[in-house]
Amino acid sequence: PLFKGKKKKEKEEKIDSFQNTLILFKQGLNVEDIAKQRGLTTATIITHLSKFVGREINIEELTDKESFDNIYPVLAPYLTNEKISLKEIYEKLDNKFTYEQIKIVYNYCKNCPDGMPKQKEIIDEEKTYIVTEYFNSQIV
Repeated sequence: PLFKGKKKKEKEEKIDSFQNTLILFKQGLNVEDIAKQRGLTTATIITHLSKFVGREINIEELTDKESFDNIYPVLAPYLTNEKISLKEIYEKLDNKFTYEQIKIVYNYCKNCPDGMPKQKEIIDEEKTYIVTEYFNSQIV
């Protein structure tokens, strides 16, 4: 019982750490400033913030459309897996994106109400495009 209690306390402290990072981000601090203020690495701060993407944080606050458009198609087949290997996805992306960028897209997809970003079919003359909606702006 003593060991379980200690582990629970550590987990509660970690949750508080994530919340503290979110609060600072919502106050307008950027990732580098939060890392400096909290004495953590920028990678840790991005990991904290990625937990909130798609809920308290809009994805466009942490990544750009081009990164998402490159990461999502590689990541999508893994989203139904119970466990996911970031290393495998990182390698399939030819090491062009950081683990943090992959985590942002992964957590965004996991936090979506239906589990996946919405897709919209756009018909343009004779071609049909499937566009993934993830930014708050409307697709034109």
